[in-house]
Amino acid sequence: MKSLVLALAAVFALAACTEETQVTMYKEGAYKGKPDQLPWNNAPPPYGMAKWDKGDKTSWEQQLGQRVMAQNESVRIEHR
Repeated sequence: MKSLVLALAAVFALAACTEETQVTMYKEGAYKGKPDQLPWNNAPPPYGMAKWDKGDKTSWEQQLGQRVMAQNESVRIEHR
């Protein structure tokens, strides 16, 4: 009886070690998703304070810098 319990425990322990590989399977043909674009080639969102000219990298970088500074606690908190 004791050897049967040990054998079952060994089978369950070894079964936990057998993991199948997880691979995404696509259907026939090429990827049909949206192609990636540069971030400054996208239009700014219709909501919020983000404003940059579509396709202008420098205005996008300036807007990104303003957003980062708005999240900086040293700038946001009023010092006395």
